[in-house]
Amino acid sequence: MNGHETLTHMRREHARTPVIVLTAVADVPTVVAAMKQGAWDYVTKPWEDEVLVTLVHRAAREGRGEGGVLLVSDSVASLAPLQLALELQTRVLAANIAKALRCQFLPTAIVVECSSTRIADAVGRLQERFPKTPVIVMRHNDTMVESNSFDGALAELVRFRAINHATERHTAVSAAVEFMVAHYDDPLTVREIAEAAHLSEGRLAHIFRDSTGLSIRSYVTRLRVSIARRLLMETTDTLDTIATRTGYADVSNFSRTFKSIDGISPGEFRRARPRG
Repeated sequence: MNGHETLTHMRREHARTPVIVLTAVADVPTVVAAMKQGAWDYVTKPWEDEVLVTLVHRAAREGRGEGGVLLVSDSVASLAPLQLALELQTRVLAANIAKALRCQFLPTAIVVECSSTRIADAVGRLQERFPKTPVIVMRHNDTMVESNSFDGALAELVRFRAINHATERHTAVSAAVEFMVAHYDDPLTVREIAEAAHLSEGRLAHIFRDSTGLSIRSYVTRLRVSIARRLLMETTDTLDTIATRTGYADVSNFSRTFKSIDGISPGEFRRARPRG
């Protein structure tokens, strides 16, 4: 059988088994046909191993209906790096407080980062909505579990058994990611990111891949798509506006990139998920 015939057979005989399709970069008709036939997602060739492994884990967890980590923040960008780090180990939902309180997601732990004027109210409402779920607050507070850093949040998630392990990031990787988050809407270059981390491009590229499993460019792409998901779910901004807000020169490039990561277009993503 060819790939399409195999997929048809699998969907008929094993309807609950998620199928990830590997396809050529420019083979759009194959992708469209595969998604219509029920493929869970697709990966273009050549693929990065970490990206494929992440998708396999996500597909398996969703198939089992597992819970995961709920990330709650006023900012669409600040917790995006934590989301990217967690996705290999668990399901993750990032949302603002309003959407988090309405979601049907079953969190094993909640990480909250809100403005100082809203933090107490946000945490109180989340604890009322999810009374048995530990809450990690990304700011100093004497009365709650606290963590002021990326590594600290991961350590707390391990302690609460929301994830199995955590690896500390190299300081240069942390500096690079912080720069990306602060400038995700700019036309970032690897040189600029390396300068912010005070390393050569080659040295940072090596350390970055060892730490995250992704190239610098791939990380920037996934960071922007993660932010775009929040904007699509939580705002009424046009696709053109969201493209600009996430650093893309035009909506066509934004849409192609979004679809290469999520398997559906930004418009389809928005229609499938109610905004918060």
